[in-house]
Amino acid sequence: GLRWEQATQGVNPRNLFQGGSTLPGNTLDNDYLLPALSLTWNFADNLQLRLAASQTIARPQFRELSPLQYLDLELDRMTVGNPYLQDTEMLNLDARLEWYFNSGEYFHAGLFAKQLDKPIEAVVSDDVSFLRQSFVNAPEASLYGLELDYRKYLTPEVSWLGDKRIFFNANYTYTDSKVSAGANDQVLLYNGSALAAPLVVRDGSQMQGQSDHLANLSLGLESGNGDQLTLLVGYASERISARGTFDANGVQRQPALMQDPGLSLDLVGRKHFTLWDVPMSVSLEARNLLGEEYHEYQQLGGGRINVNRYELGRSFGASIEARF
Repeated sequence: GLRWEQATQGVNPRNLFQGGSTLPGNTLDNDYLLPALSLTWNFADNLQLRLAASQTIARPQFRELSPLQYLDLELDRMTVGNPYLQDTEMLNLDARLEWYFNSGEYFHAGLFAKQLDKPIEAVVSDDVSFLRQSFVNAPEASLYGLELDYRKYLTPEVSWLGDKRIFFNANYTYTDSKVSAGANDQVLLYNGSALAAPLVVRDGSQMQGQSDHLANLSLGLESGNGDQLTLLVGYASERISARGTFDANGVQRQPALMQDPGLSLDLVGRKHFTLWDVPMSVSLEARNLLGEEYHEYQQLGGGRINVNRYELGRSFGASIEARF
């Protein structure tokens, strides 16, 4: 297939305290032709190979484009958008082997590669008396990785389970990400000034926001009518939450902010029933049962400080739904 997109995106803020004067803004007006190709080969009754290639676009969020400064309540730091951001263009390549060894049961193994032109990354600076976060377009980045996905049903002979069966699902993703920033590359900051890209984006470093290892495990009970009770375990390895900056000599002025998401444990359930001839369902969820905290820190020269650390807390929720 071939997709054509014409998109106009802009932010034009006004200062209401100065007679509605217009602040610096930017408008992105681009046309794209985005091809996509996919091929599926069923070379056996329960085995197939999928190949795919595509070009896609990622656009900046409006708050990333706005030059206004605001307090990010989750990160507890001032953030200012960058009106000079550009769209990110991506080339995506995927190969996936799928084995369906039983009804609803499978094992998938895939390889993927992505090439990104002008990826958007968060960066912090110390040009004021506090940490301030903004956004820049890194010159280039690449991703290579492996995905594994497995699902299996178990039907033990236990009378109290009735028609329910146990299911087990696990997936794992390994990603090797690298940002490229050459000596002749530049990035535009939120104030319009241009800096040599290596002073903001360290060449060959991990992409901001990308963990090398991601894993999810789910174990639960389900019945034929859709009732389900599932225990969910998730893991994400250390990642860069915002990049630091370097001076003209390549000395790090502000270390990168690192985040260690760690392990999460959730329990979710759904029960269907009929009340006065009306189909209904109740959903229950309990999140962050291990009480994991948000943990963001900086490291430099063997030293380490906690920049942002707080209890996420456990959350419990319930909802009821009726279908007419």
